[in-house]
Amino acid sequence: MRTRIVYGPKGSKRFFIDGKEVTAEEYAKTVHPWKIADILAKFAAPGGTRPGTWPLEGVALAVQPSQVAEANARNKRHGIGARYKPDGTVVIPDAADYKKLQKLERVHNRDDFC
Repeated sequence: MRTRIVYGPKGSKRFFIDGKEVTAEEYAKTVHPWKIADILAKFAAPGGTRPGTWPLEGVALAVQPSQVAEANARNKRHGIGARYKPDGTVVIPDAADYKKLQKLERVHNRDDFC
């Protein structure tokens, strides 16, 4: 079932169920707020992030290939789960490790992840 509310001028609303316009009462009988909350809770990603985002692979925090072993050892000492691949790109498992790695590197990426 696909639902939609179209907001018009002066606070007017039009309700649609599967592309067909219905009254507000019919809409309320079919789509209850608690049902919507249940659906959103069922499909919500944990922690507010999309599961497909992690692990994150990037080059912005990469190192030279000759520095990979040293950087992996440093991350392990500091309890950071990010690991460097042999080519120097970093693989960050989750947002918490990303934040820790940024703090360790003393960088702040204001544009995007990696």
